[in-house]
Amino acid sequence: MSSQHFIAYHNVDQRGVALSRARSGYFETNKPTLPQKGDVLWCFEGKGRRKEYRLVKRALVARSDKRSSGFQVRYLDADVLDAVVNDMSWFKKLFDAQGRFGFGLNRISDIETIDELESFAAGVRADAVEEDVDAISRDGSLSPTTRKALIDARRGQGRFRSELDDHWGHACAATNCKIRVVLRASHIKPWRLSNNTERLDPANGILLAANVDILFDRGLVSFDDDGRMLTSSRLSATDLRLLGLPADLRKRPGARQRTYLAHHRQAFGFSA
Repeated sequence: MSSQHFIAYHNVDQRGVALSRARSGYFETNKPTLPQKGDVLWCFEGKGRRKEYRLVKRALVARSDKRSSGFQVRYLDADVLDAVVNDMSWFKKLFDAQGRFGFGLNRISDIETIDELESFAAGVRADAVEEDVDAISRDGSLSPTTRKALIDARRGQGRFRSELDDHWGHACAATNCKIRVVLRASHIKPWRLSNNTERLDPANGILLAANVDILFDRGLVSFDDDGRMLTSSRLSATDLRLLGLPADLRKRPGARQRTYLAHHRQAFGFSA
């Protein structure tokens, strides 16, 4: 079963300070119904007389605590996005459904809205690939060999890709699709949360056909320690039938890969 999704809104004009762009933090609220460990918190910020709204981060809830001022929802492993959303086609519907953010911290009940948020976040992350490549290129602490390996790995190429090709027989780890142009060498534990050793570790990679890769990236599917595919409740039986899923991994994950998969399951609220 996948996690629930919540929105948390921060008004800069009232609070006098911008929402922290750190990957961990907290929200305070008096709401009796709170996100729980493993739920997803979409953190929005508004600022200015003619409000500029920004989606600041997608965060994983760590815990909810009772405090003297109410409740404190702590999060970690935040995906810092920091993107203006006023003109996004999905934003007005979300804004109205959330009482023009008057609810403060509130659950998102509409599955289509969650999908739109995930799609938008994925697009922001995709734009960040070349930013990451540029940052690696300018990192003077890296040797030329390490720098090239990291750039290749960020782009799903080079030795990182070739080791996944060899391990999975040049075919999708789940569906056995062998059409090279649709195969993606992706990281299991996200790049932003990995250190350089983990970024180059082939155990932190998985070779998936593009349709399965995007489902995996957005937390609609995951895999347990035996390689069985786990599917989100947001995918209907019809969706799964049309996609030819579920499809289990063709090889049982090794010890290191099981650690990375556990991180993926936790990040997206799968119970296995």
